[in-house]
Amino acid sequence: MNSLSTKTVVEQMTYELAARRRATASRRAAYLALARAIVLSDECRERLVSRGVLGGPHFDWESAEAA
Repeated sequence: MNSLSTKTVVEQMTYELAARRRATASRRAAYLALARAIVLSDECRERLVSRGVLGGPHFDWESAEAA
């Protein structure tokens, strides 16, 4: 049976912790990118809707009722 030295155990734990931190950072970056894409998509959609409402046809309901 191989006995592990303290140095080997510390190096292995350090490597595993660093790998976990990289994975966490990558996951966080992916969530942030997804959130940005959603927010930008929503902002673009809101602009299109507001322009469509403002620039759309205007109906004069009073004149239509009078006719």
